Amino acid sequence: METSTEKEIILLKKKAFYLDVISSFATKLLKTRTEDDVVWTIAKHAVAKLGYIDCVVYLLDEEDQVLYQRAAHGPKNPVDFDIENPIIIKVGEGIVGSVAETGVGEIVGNTEQDNRYLLDDEARLSEITIPIIGNNGVIGIIDSEHPDEGFYSQDDFEVLTTIASMSSSKLEEL
Repeated sequence: METSTEKEIILLKKKAFYLDVISSFATKLLKTRTEDDVVWTIAKHAVAKLGYIDCVVYLLDEEDQVLYQRAAHGPKNPVDFDIENPIIIKVGEGIVGSVAETGVGEIVGNTEQDNRYLLDDEARLSEITIPIIGNNGVIGIIDSEHPDEGFYSQDDFEVLTTIASMSSSKLEEL
């Protein structure tokens, strides 16, 4: 049984870890020069450092109202800067498309109970979807899935929202 002091120490270590991820990401983000640099920095540095096993970063094509997979971490990214079997999602379609439509991030604790869930490379039970919001609305999505039910927490939501906000600023200035 953990004491309240031990719980506080665990909480402080977790917060320090998230601050380290954000700080490291900010340093790398400052060096980016293109959209591709930004999205791959999200996938390869921020999300990988968070320890997630899967992530896809989408960017919105405003004219066609579709989201393109532009960077990935995990099974969708078997080598270098390639995305295996990239898919295109219409705004409003699936969890990713719904978040793009509403501009409100979501955590789905059990995708089997959400009829919006779209199968990409393999079925996973948890999904977190965070919008990247620019001056004119949603410009992209950070999406991660995990095989365990209820994997993502409010802390995950907050750190990914911070990463999305930082990314938005950089994408807007490019």
